[in-house]
Amino acid sequence: MKDIPDNSCILNDNRYTVKFTLINTNTSIDLPLGLVKQFVLYDNLYSIFQTGKLIIDNSGSSLENFSSTEMNELREQINSVSYAFNSDNNDYLEVKIIPITPKGEDAVTFPPEIFNMHFVFSVYAEEEYTANKANDKTKVFYLRDGRAEKLLRSNIEWSTSLAVQRQIGHKINVSQVSNKLRSIHTGYALKHLIATALQNSYPVSFANDWDIGI
Repeated sequence: MKDIPDNSCILNDNRYTVKFTLINTNTSIDLPLGLVKQFVLYDNLYSIFQTGKLIIDNSGSSLENFSSTEMNELREQINSVSYAFNSDNNDYLEVKIIPITPKGEDAVTFPPEIFNMHFVFSVYAEEEYTANKANDKTKVFYLRDGRAEKLLRSNIEWSTSLAVQRQIGHKINVSQVSNKLRSIHTGYALKHLIATALQNSYPVSFANDWDIGI
């Protein structure tokens, strides 16, 4: 068991490494698992994106006072980093959940493409609750998929003619053809629109059986 990392826990009788990282344009910091009280994910039949919430123990303002340290090869502290939330709401939570064996990660037993879970969420709201004691506090971060957040904030110039141009190359000048020739199947149009909005922020991939629409 000596290879079991510190950031591991038991979920449904299986051991996993679990890593929560708060990220913004200024810094990033790994949250100790001891602060995490609950992590909840929600699926929605009407959306391809997940939402969720992270509930942490913030007694004594532990999150605000927490700082991580970087060590050199001599185990000497060389840096101390604390986390400050952005005023522009550009804060993200990266979550990695990886199954492990008693000897650590094993790609043969748990192929990463099947078992590893990796999420990037935008922290779009937060609340804090105080219990009977003034220092006994719980903080709740409300999360939405980072890709959904990117789509909500994106303002792009787009038309079906761009999707047509992508599909057929430069065989025709789409600015000089009829509306019928500039039209395209709805499914392909949505695919191109999503890819265009996300291309500079996230790797974009779609199912092989993506419906091309009507």
